[in-house]
Amino acid sequence: MAWISQYNTNAAGKLKNFLDDIITNYGLQNGYGWSIKDNNAGTNIGVYQCQPDANSKFILVVKDDQSDYATIEYWEDWDSVNHVGVGNSMTYGSDSSKTLRIRKATGIFNASIKPYPGRIVLSIMPIGSAYYLGYPRRFDETKNTPVFIGHNSYTSGIGYNDNPLADQRSASNLHYPEWRFFKDSVGNLNKICASFGSPPSDSSVRSRKDTLTTNGQHYIIETPVQEDASPFKMIGILDGVMCKSNCPSGLANGDTIIVGNDVWLAVIGKSNTTCLIKEE
Repeated sequence: MAWISQYNTNAAGKLKNFLDDIITNYGLQNGYGWSIKDNNAGTNIGVYQCQPDANSKFILVVKDDQSDYATIEYWEDWDSVNHVGVGNSMTYGSDSSKTLRIRKATGIFNASIKPYPGRIVLSIMPIGSAYYLGYPRRFDETKNTPVFIGHNSYTSGIGYNDNPLADQRSASNLHYPEWRFFKDSVGNLNKICASFGSPPSDSSVRSRKDTLTTNGQHYIIETPVQEDASPFKMIGILDGVMCKSNCPSGLANGDTIIVGNDVWLAVIGKSNTTCLIKEE
């Protein structure tokens, strides 16, 4: 596991270079985890395999060939000779015309990468946006259920400046950030991922998730995720993340707090959309 902080710009290729670096240096443990799948997929296109165990695998494609954002795709596998995805894919979210994306801005990029459970938590600090790529800490590791939490390409959406990892808010509405399972617990493709305690598919409210206790200390609970549709199962825990909705608890973007032996970074976007990420 590793926590990496690096200054970057919003130029084409900067996110790919950052991911290449952290995956090369910190991606694998005992032969499992993250690796570069294809070094020749195209200019500023990163292709990465995430395989945290023998039962689970997916391919993350990062098309970082323009400034300001990178387009994201999930695939079952990848042909490194012909440089194309293989099998089923997830290339859009709540609307088939809107691709998945990670926004970029000049300033500090942070990442927490873990070979197990097989996830990268990325934060672009100048815009207060955080992204979850990969597996939650699953209750049943035979279920191949990676998630994407991030933006889509609807730049006029009222949630485009929100922090995606603050909470699921109407993941069936293209205006808001995307919370998606590549596959759910029974293998259905591209399904809504719901944060536990939030009304599924309901944009009218967000639950208040404060962390300040009566003695002025912070109490942190990593956020569980569940299916938004049948069979409505709890899938796992967003590893090292607490989604706090619109509740910064007195923190500012970039602040850190210590709870026990752990350091947590506050990432806060528009409208106080807040999450805490464990620096590990």
